[in-house]
Parts: sequence; C-alpha cells; structure tokens
Amino acid sequence: MINFLLFFLASLIFSLGLILIRTRFYQLSENTLKQLNTLLNDQLPDKEKQQLILTNTKTLLTSTFVFLFSLLVVLVAALLPFLLYHLLISDLSGAIKVKSTVAIVAVLFGGSLPFLLMNFWMPQRKDYSELSMLLHRLILNNYYVSKMLFRLDKRFNKRKLKHANERFVIVSGLARSGTTGLATLLSESESFHYLQYSNMPFLLCPNIWKKLRMGQRQNPKERMHGDKMFISYNSIEALEEYFFKVFTNDAYIKEKTLLKHDVDDEVYDQYLQYQRLIRWKFDSPSLYLAKNNNLILRYDSMRQKNKSFIAIFLFRDPIEHASSLLNQHIRFSDIHLEDPFALEYMNWLGHYEFGLNQKSFQLVDEYINIFQDRFTLDYWLETWVNYHEYLLNFVDDENLILISYTDLLLQPDQLISTLEQKLQITFPFNGVNSFEKSQPLNKEECNDILLKRADEVYQKLLSAKLNT
Repeated sequence: MINFLLFFLASLIFSLGLILIRTRFYQLSENTLKQLNTLLNDQLPDKEKQQLILTNTKTLLTSTFVFLFSLLVVLVAALLPFLLYHLLISDLSGAIKVKSTVAIVAVLFGGSLPFLLMNFWMPQRKDYSELSMLLHRLILNNYYVSKMLFRLDKRFNKRKLKHANERFVIVSGLARSGTTGLATLLSESESFHYLQYSNMPFLLCPNIWKKLRMGQRQNPKERMHGDKMFISYNSIEALEEYFFKVFTNDAYIKEKTLLKHDVDDEVYDQYLQYQRLIRWKFDSPSLYLAKNNNLILRYDSMRQKNKSFIAIFLFRDPIEHASSLLNQHIRFSDIHLEDPFALEYMNWLGHYEFGLNQKSFQLVDEYINIFQDRFTLDYWLETWVNYHEYLLNFVDDENLILISYTDLLLQPDQLISTLEQKLQITFPFNGVNSFEKSQPLNKEECNDILLKRADEVYQKLLSAKLNT
C-alpha cells in the first residue's frame, strides 16, 4: 500500500507540474522558431540581422533557463513524497519496489489523472487544442520558415511545377457578398483544385504537410459568422492571402488600411508555382480556384501580367450589404475580445474585414474616410461605395465577371448554367436550392448623399453583371 501511495503521489505531482509549466515550454518553442526565422531572413542588412540575432539569443537563453529551472523544480517536487517518508517514517529500502506491478499501476494512474481531469478544471477550446495553437503560431508567425518550407515543397514536387497554366479562377468581392457560397459551389467540380482547411497551418508546403498529417475527419460545422454556412476540413477557404503576406512581408498592411499594390514579376512567378503545388496530382489538368476578398488590392497589377485568368466579383444591394457588414463587425469584435486566438487566426490569414483588426481598403492615394465610426451603418456604406467605385474601372475587362448576390440566392441553377458556358467547365449539379433573400432595410439612418452615390454605383453594377 505504501509503495502504491508513494509512486502515485510522485507521478501525480510530476504530471501536475508539467501542466503548470507547459507555457514555459510553449514560450521556449516560439523563441526557438523566432531565432530560426531570423537566421533564414535574407532581406535584413547584415548589421541589423546580427543585432537581432544577438537580441533573440538572449531571449532564447532566458526562456531555456526558465524552462529547465521550472522542470528541475517539478522533479524535486515529485521526489518529495519519498523524501518525507524517509525522514519522517522509516528507511525507503524496504518500502520501495520500483519494478513491481503495483508501482507501475500507481505511476500510470497518478501520471494520467491530471490530464484526464484537465477538461474539468481548465477551459478548453472545442476547435483547437493548446498544442494545435502552438503549432499555428510556430509556422504562421515566421515568414522565412514558411518560405523555407515552400522551397522544400517545390524541390520535392518538381513534376507538378512543369505543368504551367496561366488560366485560373479567383472568386472575390467585398466580404458578405456571397463569395463563400459561390466558391463552395464551384469547388464541387472536379475541374478545380484549391486550398482547404486541412492545409492549415502549413499553407506554403501543401504536399509535405499532406504526407505528415494524420487523417483529419470532421463533421461539417457552422462557421463563426453564424450565417448557416457549414465547413469541414475539405472545404475551400480563403487561405491564399497568407502567400502574399509572406512574399511582400506585409508591406501593404498598415495600422488601419490595406494598400493597393503591385505584384512584381518574381512574386507573381512564385504565385503561379504555388498554384501548381496545390494540385491533387502532378499531371492534373484542373484549374486553380481561390476565394480571396483582397484581390481588389492587386487586381490591376495581376491583370496587366495575365489577361487570361478569370476574376469573379460578387456584389450586393448596398444597404443590405452594409447592414450585414455592421452586424458581423459587432459579432467579431465580441468574439475577438473573448477569444484572442481567433484574432490571431484572422491576422495570419489576412482577414481584416471586420472585428478588432478591421482595416479599410485604400484603393486611391491619400483617401480618408469621412465616416470613422465602425459601429455605424454610414461607415460600412461608405466602405461599399469606395470599393465598388474602384471596381467599376475594370468592368470592361474580358475575363472579369460580375455576379449579383441576388442572382446567386434566387437563381443559382441559371447562374451555374451560365458560368458553365462562360468558363467552359461542367458542374456536377442536378439542381441547386435557392436561398431566402433578406428583408428590405430601413434607409432613414443613412446619409442622403452617401445613399445617392451608392445607388448610382449599384445601378452601374447591375447593368454590367452577368445575365442569367
């Protein structure tokens, strides 16, 4: 009985200690990857890089010492039951039987009990474990580590890079315009390959990660937007923006705005190679499909380099759209306050549409929003006007397709049929259910001048849209 109790207490204390110092291990891991990221950074001047390496080394040594010291404290604490028994009761030699079945059972029971009870005394996320969140931080926070993995993926999958295709399809639009719904419909065709949730967090090395990750199964669940859109690991998602964040080093991302920018030849060439890596098979003739609501920032630059890619922009009634954006901004602001990881996640993927990290598109030089309060309908209506006024500059492009959100909701069958002809792609649909359209909204709280501008732009969009 004494043998069981001593080993049970020791293993219990050790497991509890590991749980308590786990954040020290996480910090050490993050600092290690941060140093590796600095070493891989070939953009920094040598002097600045050396200084950063020195600073990171000090931080890494500190976190290493703290973790090892914490681990030593845990080991000492785990030995206390044996020490106290020896000092207060009797000699240990007769009480301890390390190789006995009783000792083994005690260690297994005591060591596993704290982990089994963690769900009851520690808050747990349903979607991401602590180790999963750590893995996301290690990879997605370190751009040059991601670049290195991208190079490795290309090296190991050279056959995929040989099959070039300048034609691809990007679904875009201001958030809440139906881009997820349309991209999901298109993704059901075998004519496309695309990024999925299962590619997270190793977005730039899809083939390496596919071989390493365990089988991921997940029943479809409603996404955080609360809009009855269901997702799973195999669902298409707007993940390619991470590529542009890495290869531009966030140059277009400012404190409150996202800047219109050019994609240089080198980055564009890497982007095409990235599209090829995502293909399911090296000899697949399928086209790359993406959902990217930030396409507007670099559309002009990409169109000058490639006249053949298909850009599908969705648009929506301005008041209805602004109201949806405002509701999501309120919703995600609350989510980000309650869940900091959700905010990190959105920042990694370049999702700045709404919430605490919301940033507006700066599509013309030195433009300043008249309406600054993000919790008013006028702010989002002005956002709608600025976006679509700029989009109208490109509606004559041969391979730009404008789609009305109303058509997507009420006439999905006709829309898909028209897209089949336009894209020369067959979709395996026997019929798509129509959706219920929102009820008309009250316009009285909106600025009259802004309303007039919005209506003028909306009428121009309707006249240029794809007719179903």
